[in-house]
Amino acid sequence: MQRKRAHTIPLLVVAIIVYISVIITILAYSSFRFGRLSKQRTTAALQGIALNVEQLLFVMDHYAGTFMSAFGTVELDSLGYSRVVLTHDELADFKEQDLGRSLRDFVQSSCLVQGAFFCFEDGVFGDTVYQPYAHVGDSTIQRVQDLFPFTQSDLFASVQQYHHNWWHASRKKSVYGEAVLGCCLPIYANDTAHFIGTFVMDYSLDSLGSYLKMVRPYPSSELYLINSLDYIICPTDSLCYGHPITDVPDWKISSYGNKLVSFPTLPWQIALVTPQTDVEAFMRSYLSWILVIALICLILLSLCVYYVMHTVRQKAREQEAIQTELQAAAHIQRSLLPAALPQLPDVEIDALLRPAMEVAGDLYEVQHEGEYLYFMVGDVSGKGLQASLMMALVGGMFRMRVHEQRTPADIMNLMNFAFSERNTEMLFCTVLIGRLHLSSGELLLCNAGHNLPVLNDHFVPLPAGLPVGVDETYVYTDNIIQVQAHDHFYCYTDGVTEAENIHHQLFSDERLLSLCKQNASLTAISQAVDDFACGYPQSDDITMLSLTYRRLVLHSIADIERLHPYMETSPLLRGLGGVFELAIEEAMVNPFMHGQATYVSLLINHQFPDSPAHRFTVII
Repeated sequence: MQRKRAHTIPLLVVAIIVYISVIITILAYSSFRFGRLSKQRTTAALQGIALNVEQLLFVMDHYAGTFMSAFGTVELDSLGYSRVVLTHDELADFKEQDLGRSLRDFVQSSCLVQGAFFCFEDGVFGDTVYQPYAHVGDSTIQRVQDLFPFTQSDLFASVQQYHHNWWHASRKKSVYGEAVLGCCLPIYANDTAHFIGTFVMDYSLDSLGSYLKMVRPYPSSELYLINSLDYIICPTDSLCYGHPITDVPDWKISSYGNKLVSFPTLPWQIALVTPQTDVEAFMRSYLSWILVIALICLILLSLCVYYVMHTVRQKAREQEAIQTELQAAAHIQRSLLPAALPQLPDVEIDALLRPAMEVAGDLYEVQHEGEYLYFMVGDVSGKGLQASLMMALVGGMFRMRVHEQRTPADIMNLMNFAFSERNTEMLFCTVLIGRLHLSSGELLLCNAGHNLPVLNDHFVPLPAGLPVGVDETYVYTDNIIQVQAHDHFYCYTDGVTEAENIHHQLFSDERLLSLCKQNASLTAISQAVDDFACGYPQSDDITMLSLTYRRLVLHSIADIERLHPYMETSPLLRGLGGVFELAIEEAMVNPFMHGQATYVSLLINHQFPDSPAHRFTVII
């Protein structure tokens, strides 16, 4: 735990250093890329302004078209601008109207229009050119030809040549005292092939200049509208009106904020001139926001790292405490298992328990009481600490009842009642209890839902019975089998037969029975299970117990024929001959003939001490 704490601060410091390095890299890259970003931002802003200005011009054009719709048909050209087409009847009616008065009323009633006039070609209204003119602040009707020769201007020629609306702004201030923008609508007779004149409507450029001041990208930047003749017609700086953009002093300075873009449909351009200081101020503001956001993220990252490390340490402490408790429980559990198996001349005993977790839910017990050998193998449902506690309870009850030398069924009934009484968690336990009478070889077995044991080469057919803890009223019964000399008896838990390999195949009863037929040791069986699993994790506890009976038991004189094969299995008695075998035979037959014995058992216990002479003991 101290080592984990010692590693926390260096990890946090490394995380902060890495984060700061990333932020510095981002700032450096942002500074390097700022020129391109600034140009992209300026271009996008200018394109948006040009689009908005063109939309405004469309509105002004349609406003002029609305006025002209009273005289003839207003159409839209390919660019979406208005033009007027008069039929013969409409043209005749148009000539007879008082156009001057209509102009004056239109101009005086509009808040947008500074002035308006008609200009027709020679011959349309007789021998003279008809050019009525009206403007704001003057109720009289004037003639355009008295002010300037409009029919000889480039604007009139452009409208006549290109056959669509044309915008115009003069290099000088108009008669209104301010710069104006002229919207020229072409007028046709019968069809667009017969141009007869134009309607011109003038707007103040001051309102358009005010709009440009509001939408300029930088506080000190200047916007300039440049017409098709390449001179400035609507500057935010009025001193540059009528001049080419190259005359603007700051335009010649290489700056991120100087940009020129074209209008979508008009042959105009819009230019932006920005002092270098404004661009640098924007860059500092941009980088400052990045730095502020980075610092906030750094603080949040530090808090998250601290919280995660604190949580990890807390979980580690809890896990370490649980691990310590489990190790203590495992130690206690191992102490509850038999410390040493009984060493008996009659029976060879072996046992093995391999838990799947720190603590096991399996158990085994072996107790020697007088003429009896008691043993038990059990499997509590579930795994872990809870199952191990119930296992300890079952083992304690078994050991207490064994001293009373009861039958396995009696022990099972008492155990079932006590277990069910304390089973608040609804657990159950499969148990197999056996009692072997050492002299006679009589084996009493009681099964409570456990796996069937194996005797030599076959499973012992026992009633299944209910597991302990399911029904406290259930009555268990004993089953009697007789074991003979050199019989091998195996009992086990389902962790053996249900062990899985990587293909989720089970070890199975057949593989276990094959090993039991070979009189395999428990160590060999355990190794066979491991070889079958091929490294797949053990999913359940594995418990096995084996008994090998060594006595020869005769139940009648007819069984005396088993004496010779039994003596042949002893390396000491093998080949001693008839005298010794005859003496043993007489000793075993006499109890049947003269003592009315029900059985006679023979145990030959041979030993090989350090002395050269071999000694052996024959117990009948």
